[in-house]
Amino acid sequence: MQKPSELAPIEGPKPKRAPRWRELSDEEQWDQIYKGRQQKEAVRVKNPAQAAALALPSYCLHMAIDDCHQTFQATIRGDVHTAILTSMARVSAMLPERKRETMLNRMHAAYGKIKSAGFYLNNREFLYVNACALVKLVDDYRFPPDAPVVPAAILLKEDAETDEVGDWNLDVKHAVRMTGLCYDQYLATELYRYPESKIDG
Repeated sequence: MQKPSELAPIEGPKPKRAPRWRELSDEEQWDQIYKGRQQKEAVRVKNPAQAAALALPSYCLHMAIDDCHQTFQATIRGDVHTAILTSMARVSAMLPERKRETMLNRMHAAYGKIKSAGFYLNNREFLYVNACALVKLVDDYRFPPDAPVVPAAILLKEDAETDEVGDWNLDVKHAVRMTGLCYDQYLATELYRYPESKIDG
């Protein structure tokens, strides 16, 4: 018979998983957005690390789109690309000009690690995977849902997943695996350690 000290500790009830962003009602989503905007007004982006956290997904998506165009693998809708660039430009504008190059260097280094960590079948898969990773960052409250890049990422994700013509030609199993790896690489940058409300911006 085991002594009391050798008995395994009794675990209490497990905490419930917080609902993902897209599981919230419209009213709950807008409530979170308004709270986030109030926080943004109180605390602005102050350093290149905070700016990189907000602009990195846009940067990765932009680079993926640019690669698609250069290799003639796809032509991505102009309004989607514009929303992605707008999101990045807004963040850059929050920083003093002298700090913008540091932000860009940090993003480019992180982008290189994210891309080289996985084996992507083509540039379109890399684009899809980054769109999915960004949507997951939003779902996990690590990225502001009202950034212009978010609806662009959702549109890319849904376009690929409802593709009936075969334009995306995704290997779904491989793309899902790469999405998990890509998301882990975003977290490995240590730019997304906290929920969105604690990312200053």
